[in-house]
Amino acid sequence: MEFCQELTTMESASDMLPEGFVYRLPTEAEWEYACRAGTITPYSFDPSLINEYAWYADNSNGTFHQSGLKKSNAFGLYDMHGNV
Repeated sequence: MEFCQELTTMESASDMLPEGFVYRLPTEAEWEYACRAGTITPYSFDPSLINEYAWYADNSNGTFHQSGLKKSNAFGLYDMHGNV
């Protein structure tokens, strides 16, 4: 939330944003919608393909990975499952 507040008050950002615009984190419902990419299933992909879409305990070597190395979901969003 502190990061969002900082973005909102940055002079360079405020010049480009409509008056009253505020950066914020998504609500749980917004995040779920983005994560599922319009599907109604727990994953936006076939769960058997999880290695192609997410870093998790079985394929991460116990470390974080650069964002965007796995496939994106149907909305073009990366790393919505796993990694952190």
